[in-house]
Formats: sequence, C-alpha cells, structure tokens
Amino acid sequence: MPRRRTFETSPSPRAAVVALAGASVAAALVAAVTTGSAAPTVACRPAATKTVVTRFLAAFNEGDLRTVNHLFGAIGVFRWYSTTAPGERRGRAAYDRQTLIPYLRRRVRAGERLRLVDFRFTADAPRSLGHMNGTLLRSARGYPVRTFAYKGSADCSGGDPVLVVWSMAGPLG
Repeated sequence: MPRRRTFETSPSPRAAVVALAGASVAAALVAAVTTGSAAPTVACRPAATKTVVTRFLAAFNEGDLRTVNHLFGAIGVFRWYSTTAPGERRGRAAYDRQTLIPYLRRRVRAGERLRLVDFRFTADAPRSLGHMNGTLLRSARGYPVRTFAYKGSADCSGGDPVLVVWSMAGPLG
C-alpha cells in the first residue's frame, strides 16, 4: 500500500468530518475516479490543491460561475457535488455535471456564501488525487452563518488540480 502524507494548515476539524469522509465513501471515490484511467501519475500538492479550493469559494461568492465551471472536472472526470440544506443536492442530481452550474447559479441567487475555516490535505499520488476536508462557514438569505463540514477531491493528472468531488454537511454543533 502506498504511503500517504497528511498536511494540516489549521486545527483538526470536528468529528463530523471523519464521519463525512468515511472509509466506504473514500473507497467508492477511489474506485470511481480511477476506473479506466491510464493517465500518468502526477502528485497533487497541498498548496495547489488549497488554491483551487480558495479560488472556487471566491469565484462562487462573487457569482463568477464561468471561473467555477473551469475549476471543476469535465464530464467523465467530475464525480459529485453534494450538500445538505440549504439548497440540498443529493442522490442522482449530485452526480450530474451538466446540472452543476445551473444549481450553483440558484445558490448564488439565494445569497449563499461559503468561507473556508480550515483545510486538511492528504495526497494520493498513485492516483493523481488530492483529498481535502475541514470546516467552512455557510450562509444564505434567511439562513444565518453556520459551520459545515466539507470534503472533496482534486484530480491533478492534467497538471493543475480540478475539483472532482465536493460535499458539505451540517450544520455542526
């Protein structure tokens, strides 16, 4: 089994992140992202992966969905974007890349805002993936600021990381 390195840039997120990023979800992600992949191994780096996350959050908060669209993997690489309420996105819809930008447009119109609180990174170099998790602050019109757990994965096989998984669950506490 390849050795994995974990990098922390802030205090550990709450226990809910552990549940969110459970072993069965991680195993499904690895299987889904690597199925049929013959791409050369390119290691995701913590700084580059955190940059794609912060760029996504900033572009989303500004309503710049053109940039958001470029930060997520294309059909065939993208795996899912899921969240609990507000704006729940689960089940079949979460896996549909074609509905991602229309969904995010509705969330921008609802005044949703996301702010990173902490970021943890684990490299999966043999699969050219970078996995991240932590907490973020989430709000929307009529929905006060609450802490949510998030997890995600970036694919680095093309060089610059692109988000292929993003999940948020909460509120915590």
